[in-house]
Amino acid sequence: MPSILVLDEDAAFSSALAAGAGRRGWHMVQADSSKRLVLEMRAAAFDVIVARQDMKHGSGLDLVRDAYRAAEKPLPVVAYSARGGAEELLADVPLNLLLVALLSDAPSADQVLETLAWSVDGFESGVAAAGGDAAGRELPGRPALLVEGGPDAAIEDVPMLLAAVHRAGWSGMLSFAAEADGAILCGFRSGQLNSIGSKAGGDLIATARLEGRLDGVMLPEVALSGEDEEIGLLMAMRAISPHEAPALKERNRSRLLSSLLALGETEAQRHAPAVPESSSALPLLPSLVRFLAGQEQHFYPLASASVELVLPPGSHRGFEGVEQRLMRQLEAYSPGTRIGAVLDAAGSDREALIRLLGVLRRLAYLITPSALFADEVSQQLAEMVGELHRWSRTDCFGVLGVGPQASDREVRDRMRKLSMLYHPDRLLDAHPRVAALAELMYARVQEVFAEVETGEARSAYREQLRAREEGAGAGSDANQARVAMAQASILVKQKRYGDAAALYRDATLHDDSNADAHMGYGWCRYLDDSSRVADAVISLERALELNPRSRDAWFYLGRVQLLEKHHDKARACFLKANTERISDAEAVGHAGAARELRLMDSRGLGLPDSGEPEGDAKAERGGGGLFGLFRRG
Repeated sequence: MPSILVLDEDAAFSSALAAGAGRRGWHMVQADSSKRLVLEMRAAAFDVIVARQDMKHGSGLDLVRDAYRAAEKPLPVVAYSARGGAEELLADVPLNLLLVALLSDAPSADQVLETLAWSVDGFESGVAAAGGDAAGRELPGRPALLVEGGPDAAIEDVPMLLAAVHRAGWSGMLSFAAEADGAILCGFRSGQLNSIGSKAGGDLIATARLEGRLDGVMLPEVALSGEDEEIGLLMAMRAISPHEAPALKERNRSRLLSSLLALGETEAQRHAPAVPESSSALPLLPSLVRFLAGQEQHFYPLASASVELVLPPGSHRGFEGVEQRLMRQLEAYSPGTRIGAVLDAAGSDREALIRLLGVLRRLAYLITPSALFADEVSQQLAEMVGELHRWSRTDCFGVLGVGPQASDREVRDRMRKLSMLYHPDRLLDAHPRVAALAELMYARVQEVFAEVETGEARSAYREQLRAREEGAGAGSDANQARVAMAQASILVKQKRYGDAAALYRDATLHDDSNADAHMGYGWCRYLDDSSRVADAVISLERALELNPRSRDAWFYLGRVQLLEKHHDKARACFLKANTERISDAEAVGHAGAARELRLMDSRGLGLPDSGEPEGDAKAERGGGGLFGLFRRG
């Protein structure tokens, strides 16, 4: 599932983004500050960062820049702003960010999400059906299923496969598994649907029955071997007249095609038999467009994006009215035409064209790459940003690519190679952003070289690195974890368990080695939402992994198990809590665990199986409840 990290202090806009992302099957996490951004990047791996550029206290992209090194690799960034002027906005984007899209003039949440689908690999939806590239995008070529001798395949999206049949101009037979009518057998000729029918047969009779033409009619039980015999039987039973037969065949074909398109996930197989002859092939593309036209496409075209259409000649055939006129216009456009020009030419048909383009994009007839940078420039920027990101996560020796004990000559040779690679004079004709990034990297190389140029300088720098490593873990992160835990404990007393769990989570992100933070996080998660018992247990077990002698962690894990009615596990945890020593000087025992064990004893819970009924065991121990306690005393 694609995962998005959003930086925006506007809660309403973030909620709209989250709702739209959920509809597309994407996971989204929201951050409203630099601190929250860093913590979330520590907590999970994300596929893209979406950030508002114009925040109250400065540029959101500056906050992303400051937090960027927390990610293991440079994440694609999609930026948006309420201001206009793409060139001015681009000039304010930090050079070390892997910017893939930039929206201006206060875009809607759906426009931001649509841009994600256009510009970031892995965010297209519904594209796995007909085969794709390594990034998961469906390609206009021929899926493996349609190649001679190709394997049978599990199909997640039948319309996508049929669109691939049409684009490839494929001829052959395919069968699709269907529950209601058994397998549906389709014959294609030159990319058009030549025949369709269920493998069991009797489709025309089934259609007539659905239309109410056979109400109260008892059909004879005879074997029928084709449509002609079915038509003959229907006419004999006076269900249809001869002139109604062609229309019934068309309605039957439309019914079966609708059933096929609505299958969802199914199995598809190639078949060797020749395609049956038909007097009229059914154009596939109009049928696909009609089927998908009523579905929301979430299509918000970017005027600056270019049109790349994969439309076989004559694709307009079978369309009618406005759609046919628009399809003729689309067939005439050359690659590289801007979508803005296409929409302007549509005039009053603009909304109809947007709906049509949405369906064509859904079926991979329309390919809409991001137009922010040309492909060559995008690749160059990605490589340079990736190297700069690596530099930000290493020391001076790592930047130069030498070991800590490198000689003067090794350091100088490496510096010269990097200086030649990023020297501004070599990139005079490059894209301005590439040239600016190279200048930044060249300056960084010179700065690093000055730090470790001589043997004495390298020796002093190694001492700095050692001191930095020794001081790691004793800094502000541990202090911030303690502050978050103190705030969480106050919220626990107020029974605000959800808010307390959020603060305990922050504490674990500040200091993952803090066992008490994991313990508090697990217990509060369970108190806030008992359905998340598995997550709570994971956090409590993490606390015990860090500190196996934590009696409180054993106690709270026992409480969770007891509330979930896992009495054996609860008893084992309480026994651990009541017998573990933190130090030799500390007395054995945990008041809470001892109390729970007494209550479990009184109720006969979690005791070793003695082979006696629970009621007899209670009687032998003096019974349960208050009187039982007195009797056992």
